[in-house]
Amino acid sequence: MSDHRAKQPLNKAAIEEANKALWNKYPELKGRKLTMGKDDYKYRKAWMGAYQDAGGEVVESSAGKYVKSAKLPCKKDDVPKVDKKHIADNVKYEIIELVEIINQGGEKWVEGAAMDTSKIADKVIRGDKDHSGYKQFVNINQNVEGRKKRHPEYGRRIVFRARIKQISGKEKLNRVYVKFSYKKEDGPKKSGSLWNEPGLTGSQKEGFKRAGGAIKELVVRTNVEGWTSPIPFYVSEYGGDKFEIIAELHPKMPGAGKKIKTKAKYVVWKKFWYQLTYAEGFPIIDLTKAKEAYKEVFAEVELSGKKVFKKTDLPTDIQERTFYKEYMLKKGGGDNIVATIGSNNKSYMVKKKVFDKNKPKGHSLKANLIVCNYQCDSKAQTAEGIFKFTSNIQEVSLSKGSGGSIICKPALKAKTKLIAKGQWCKTKKPWQKAVTIPESGILIENLRASTLTVKVDLSKCKTVPSPVPTEAKPVYVKLKLETAEDYLGESFGKGQILCVYRPGTTDGKQGSETDYNDTAAHEFGHMWNQTPKRNLQPNSLKKHPFQYVGHGGSGSHCMHGNENFEHSKTYSDSVEPQTKITKKEKNAKKTHTVTSSINFNKKYIVTINGKERRISKLVDNTHISFTTAFKADIGDVLKQIVDWNNAEQEWPSPNKGDCIMFHGFSSRCNHKFCDTCKPYLQLQNMKRF
Repeated sequence: MSDHRAKQPLNKAAIEEANKALWNKYPELKGRKLTMGKDDYKYRKAWMGAYQDAGGEVVESSAGKYVKSAKLPCKKDDVPKVDKKHIADNVKYEIIELVEIINQGGEKWVEGAAMDTSKIADKVIRGDKDHSGYKQFVNINQNVEGRKKRHPEYGRRIVFRARIKQISGKEKLNRVYVKFSYKKEDGPKKSGSLWNEPGLTGSQKEGFKRAGGAIKELVVRTNVEGWTSPIPFYVSEYGGDKFEIIAELHPKMPGAGKKIKTKAKYVVWKKFWYQLTYAEGFPIIDLTKAKEAYKEVFAEVELSGKKVFKKTDLPTDIQERTFYKEYMLKKGGGDNIVATIGSNNKSYMVKKKVFDKNKPKGHSLKANLIVCNYQCDSKAQTAEGIFKFTSNIQEVSLSKGSGGSIICKPALKAKTKLIAKGQWCKTKKPWQKAVTIPESGILIENLRASTLTVKVDLSKCKTVPSPVPTEAKPVYVKLKLETAEDYLGESFGKGQILCVYRPGTTDGKQGSETDYNDTAAHEFGHMWNQTPKRNLQPNSLKKHPFQYVGHGGSGSHCMHGNENFEHSKTYSDSVEPQTKITKKEKNAKKTHTVTSSINFNKKYIVTINGKERRISKLVDNTHISFTTAFKADIGDVLKQIVDWNNAEQEWPSPNKGDCIMFHGFSSRCNHKFCDTCKPYLQLQNMKRF
């Protein structure tokens, strides 16, 4: 490791790990810091290896000196002046090899994009080829499995060496100058109105020696064997960019003129893994269409393995709240057992017994895709209902109130009884001497009218004798039950995703194979900052013009292709609906009568005659109270301001978007990322969830 030094800025976490490893291996150091003296050489070498193993980056620090292109500004002491005074007139050279190399505890050449060589004994074979070149997965640390298993296809850094030979005369092969350069082909969607000028900036850009684009050409001297020193090249961060490396003798060298280049291009890609987690017996399928959507943005999605969980893997209380008969969750559902995963049990799906985060070994970029028949979260209780009973067993339908649309037994919420309030009484008014209805008195049967419908069996009540209601002598039941709500998927925690798949569902419907793929791709997108909120987009790109938060969804989404909203209005104040004042109050009271305020929300701001007013109260859709008093005239228009990045605003809600990142199910979905979303994904570094 004497030919390497730590790359700036230093990785503090890696420094701590390297120090610990060094002091454990060499207790004689007694925790002291190393010096630059020769006595500490072996310790420095060991420390640098441990630093790399801990994720620290290093750069070459060989004896060969680098020369920047004459076209670029450079310091006088960068390199000696290029000349050929030391070369006899009858000597000519030829450049013959351009080789990719990698250090895996020793130098090896890489078979694939660059040229082959017989001068270096060991080789590594580069795979992952696409139709135009070799994939370079820039979001993965090259040393993810340690230095001795270093991957040439990981990371932005690719190292090259060139070799020359002498074709006439007798001279040594050292001190011959070779120039390195590159050609670049831009990836798709890399220009247009979404981009700031001049495109990629800072470390996003490619370049020799370091990322950032400062060094576009490099001149280096050969050694006595005709080899140049190792030349690191950093590809860009933008998915789809393609690079080929070129080597030639410096124009001042005898024999200059011939150029050699890599046999194939290096193409910028990203890569991440996912585990499929599902219940025993579930007919799982792979994410074929979701993978295709990510290929279009130069990201490879790879299955790392499958983890099947059994009922007995879960705590006893959670077991019965995970596996239900389908009719408990769906109107018209059958007697078959289905798995539902949501707020009550999802935490158990991220534990070691179920989620194996160590495969593939060393890779942190792995999502846990938890696939289930239903994704249900516990919600608030139903509205309280009072029902007249003329028989012991009677079916009732409750109003959801602030709760969800599903009543299931047992209640979805852990350690919670289904009945929040259940009583019967002989009289409706006054309500007195009420008798409690037990859990056993609530029945849920197949073919019920709705998922908010239950049967109540008063014979289960602990009274002697049990009530026997009739038409002549009815009793009254007061009921309030726990609820749940059904969703199609969500992302939570670090790389954890819930996704619904219902085998046999007609293609194009919610829960179908296509919808399952769309949901998985969508939730993966949320892990990668999609759709990026204002000012959180990658540098070099402007604000996403179709991005919104709330307005029917949870999180940040893309409304591309929506029928209701034009591109130009996405970040503009909206004038819908127009509500006019029909009666003005005297003395500038805070309340005015209007035509209608049915779509208004007190969290919104309105403008009246160009001035902003805040709503404090809505009454009967005809009166609006404001936080401050002001005078108004009949006919004055209230224009409601829509903030597309206010999560509390639910109206207006886009519908029928065509992008995978739309907030809900849409029959217009194209099952891929829209052209607007693509560059944001291609430039997202995808280094961590």
